Amino acid sequence: MEQLVGKSIERFDSVDKVTGKALFPGDINFHDQVFVRTLFSPSPHAIIRQVEFTDALKMPGVIAVLTAEDVPLNEYGLITNDQPVLCGPNSSKAYSDRTRFIGDQMRM
Repeated sequence: MEQLVGKSIERFDSVDKVTGKALFPGDINFHDQVFVRTLFSPSPHAIIRQVEFTDALKMPGVIAVLTAEDVPLNEYGLITNDQPVLCGPNSSKAYSDRTRFIGDQMRM
């Protein structure tokens, strides 16, 4: 096997990226594509008692609203799964009804 340590290796996509030819996920659209929008917490620490979304479901184009209750395994983390995917009541993860910082995800 060839030694690569200490050698400069050109990435296969480098030219396309710096010239703007490369497509990134945000550049790709499909016909009838569904978009997701996340609601972020405005409070650094709060207990979410309920999530009211009936008005959202009445808006044109809205096909679903997902809350913490809809996430079967509502946890993730870099080293330890200690963060909820979505904050809100009735989650499978204990204390997922609490926001911990401004910007915690509350619903999609």
